[in-house]
Amino acid sequence: MFDELLWFEHADTCSAVRNISDPRHLIEGWQQLRSRMVRKREPSFTRDEWAYLLQFLAPERLQGVWDHAFGTRSDAPRAPGWLLVPPREVALWLPNNVSLLGCLTMVLVSLTGARLRIKAGSHSSNLCTPFASWASGTLPDGPLRTWLHDALLVQAFGRDDPANVVMSSTADARLFFGSDTGARAVENLPHAVDSRWFAFGTRVSEAWFTPAATRDAETVARLARVFAVYGQAGCTSPKRVVVIDGTPEDVQALHRLLAEAVATSRWPEPPQAQASEVVLGEQWARSWGLEAHRLPGQRALLVLSPAAAPQVFAHRALQLQWGTLEQAVATAPGELQTIGWAGEPPASWVAAIGATRANRFVPLDRMHDFGPVWDGMAWWRGLFREVERG
Repeated sequence: MFDELLWFEHADTCSAVRNISDPRHLIEGWQQLRSRMVRKREPSFTRDEWAYLLQFLAPERLQGVWDHAFGTRSDAPRAPGWLLVPPREVALWLPNNVSLLGCLTMVLVSLTGARLRIKAGSHSSNLCTPFASWASGTLPDGPLRTWLHDALLVQAFGRDDPANVVMSSTADARLFFGSDTGARAVENLPHAVDSRWFAFGTRVSEAWFTPAATRDAETVARLARVFAVYGQAGCTSPKRVVVIDGTPEDVQALHRLLAEAVATSRWPEPPQAQASEVVLGEQWARSWGLEAHRLPGQRALLVLSPAAAPQVFAHRALQLQWGTLEQAVATAPGELQTIGWAGEPPASWVAAIGATRANRFVPLDRMHDFGPVWDGMAWWRGLFREVERG
């Protein structure tokens, strides 16, 4: 009649989690799928997207979600301090600009065993549907295949569609990714008073370099790879690079190595609209008295300047700046999310983070890493209702 309890130990605390579906069986299912993903790629995905999914589905990474939230699994239960109850149903609204985000969130929510209803971006490529269909058709019978078939619903509809109201009103927890305006609109939809709400609105990111890092070809190549994923569209993509305590010469060195990295990595030529943005962005930047360089094929626009508040000159524009730590902090955007660091960050950088609005300070090549803690919120654990046990 009642689901069994899973027991976890953390320091001197014991927690019991009511079990909808044993996460070990779900993780095993994702590993079965992962072994098949190595041999075959679903054609809707780019090679980079497929590679990131493979990395994301690593067993230690998925098990780490539970370990981080609740502690170590225990087979010798004692009286728990807390009983944690997973949600019955989760609603997820996705943005139009980062299509892979839906698949990543879907994987993490599946570990709770809850039903998941996804509204895909109405003007973006919906990767959730082909991924779920491919996975369901590839996996053998088991808990994960059952979850994909019975508990997952992915739809695409407009912001004014009545289906939004249905999603919101029946969900125990609501997740939103997109603009601040969109978040307010979804928050105002009818919902249960005790429905949990996690909104991830408009955010931007940047990178901090040491002067030495500007002359390291491999580090600069990592910057090129990070920026290439989403350009200016992703909240985790750097809008600018600030060389802390750097000089114009350091930024020039960074510009040269970055241009070489783009050329050797064979970035594809951008769509016509983005190529036109690069041309116009160069003219706009120069009208402001800034040094600007278009890369061959309009693949990117690099704008060089002293530390200043970042601007969006084009979808594929990256600002390269120099300044003191104090200037970097003073010009950091109010909606700053992630700072990706390169070089050996001194302790003063860590101390300065608190003066910004950043919620992540990570190595450069981890800027896009999504997880159960996001924008300063432990959203995955927050899906669970905590019942105090006296």
